[in-house]
Amino acid sequence: MTPLALILRVRGSSGVALWKSSPSPTVEEVTDDPAQEPPVNAPPPPLNSFSPGTVLNGQYRLGRRIGFGAYCTVFAAVHTSSGVRVAVKVPTNPNAEVLARFQRETAIHSHLKHPNVVRMYDTGSLGDSYPYLIMEYLEGANLEYILQQQQTLPARFTVRIAQEVAAGLGAMHNHGFIHRDLKPSNIFIGRSITSNRPIVKIIDFGLSKGLMGRVDVGVDSITELGRVCGTPAYMAPEQILGQNVGPQSDIYALGAIMWEMMTGAAPYPDPDPIKVMVAHVEDSLPDLERSLPRPDYCPPMLRSVLMRSLEKRQENRYPNGSVLFHTLTRIREQLRSEREAPRASY
Repeated sequence: MTPLALILRVRGSSGVALWKSSPSPTVEEVTDDPAQEPPVNAPPPPLNSFSPGTVLNGQYRLGRRIGFGAYCTVFAAVHTSSGVRVAVKVPTNPNAEVLARFQRETAIHSHLKHPNVVRMYDTGSLGDSYPYLIMEYLEGANLEYILQQQQTLPARFTVRIAQEVAAGLGAMHNHGFIHRDLKPSNIFIGRSITSNRPIVKIIDFGLSKGLMGRVDVGVDSITELGRVCGTPAYMAPEQILGQNVGPQSDIYALGAIMWEMMTGAAPYPDPDPIKVMVAHVEDSLPDLERSLPRPDYCPPMLRSVLMRSLEKRQENRYPNGSVLFHTLTRIREQLRSEREAPRASY
């Protein structure tokens, strides 16, 4: 066992909880107090206050539950005046750690409005224990589900999805935020109810962080330097080592997601999250050509983007989402022109 693997296993046994969220666990440090630990397998607490027909903020009528997880529960709702559908996000088990994450997510949404970031319309609270967010209602599926069904995506779809994600990341980075847990399940693809147009949205900002000196989103104690937060399959080396993270850490995660879209697996697929984290820090990337469904599946220009995004050193990656967005825009335009070019006839 390498020294890094040993360190990570020791940390895992003394304060780093591996949250199982198929196919990749999330790593986040929690306190030693059992009352503060995330509800991995615990049954949901009573959410009777959020029953169908309940009206929140005097204008949002709750419908059925449409999503449930360890961190949050999501209900469908409708705006009583306009008839517009919305989603209501509620902490599933409102302990101190979860409420801190919820507070962070609320603060970030209040600063950030971008077409490729799921939108928050309103906030509220039922009593002291149940804050809620009124969110944009989306129809479609997350990228994790799509990849489970399709295994791989053609280059033009990979570029389009990554381009829109990079645009959303660029907005976050320009406002002084980093996501820190970008992964396929946090990328939603579908049609917006309000615009009815295909769109890619970044969701779930519970582990996001304000860049030092740029913006204060509070509750920094849950994500301070030296703590490990993220999902191993997509974590940058500096994130795994508990060092300073920045926009380039999100770029690394998006690079790993692009790799998965092209090859059908994350760069370092292994059921052991410790081995995955060690590989991100110590191992060279696998041979891309051997990982592809066929040799010509990844155009050279996209291969270059993958390699730069997955550099071990932060300074060697794209500096932020905006720069990567412009690079992917050029690639998308080139791929489109190649597809539309008349084929030679013989």
